[in-house]
Amino acid sequence: MSKKILNDTDMINVSTKIKEILVDILNINIIDIRNICSLKDNLGMDSFTALEFLAAIEQKFNITIDRGRISNVRTLQNVIELVKKYLRKAKNE
Repeated sequence: MSKKILNDTDMINVSTKIKEILVDILNINIIDIRNICSLKDNLGMDSFTALEFLAAIEQKFNITIDRGRISNVRTLQNVIELVKKYLRKAKNE
């Protein structure tokens, strides 16, 4: 059986959906969000909003992210890559 992977459109949609979640939680403009942004330093995310962000991501994508993996997440790009990894894993199960 061949492994299923997400196509480029799916990957772009993941990034957009994550940015939309940030807009809702942090009340910021989407044009202010770059993949290289530090969640804490550039976007002002604190521990409370980080938990809210994580919960929203898990609900939106129907995934459960291991809390141990979160400690390595510093930038939006880290979040996007982590979510894509979980989505690929879910598609292959």
